[in-house]
Amino acid sequence: KDEHNLSDDVLYKGLLNASAIGYLLMRNADSCLTVDEGNKVIEQAVAYIRENFASDITLSSIAGMFCVSPEHFSRMFKKITGKNIFSYVNYIRINYACKLLVDTDMSILEISMESGYSSISNFNRYFLKIKDCTPTMYRKLKAEVNTTL
Repeated sequence: KDEHNLSDDVLYKGLLNASAIGYLLMRNADSCLTVDEGNKVIEQAVAYIRENFASDITLSSIAGMFCVSPEHFSRMFKKITGKNIFSYVNYIRINYACKLLVDTDMSILEISMESGYSSISNFNRYFLKIKDCTPTMYRKLKAEVNTTL
């Protein structure tokens, strides 16, 4: 009985040590990026977001693409771009929606879906926050400007 408990204790302590070492390696891996490497990671992430903004982009998935913890990626992204990743994704999506509002006769719902929003209420909320008007108002204002030119 004592041998069984002893081997369980050794196994348990070994697992704790392995977990602690893995955690420290992961934490240190983030801080081992040079400034140039960090800039390249964010540059590649921005390119990825620009190409895939209409798909579901999560902090975990994009950080995982670059083998960086989500927390560290978030800090780097904010430091380099001045925006958090979600603000940046929404900025890209709304600017794309603006182009569609002016260049097409697609409905607001179609444009919201095409721009990467799964909910029209989220689309309207972010549109208003970023552009200070609703998508319908934006379309009308741009149409008026184009007809006066």
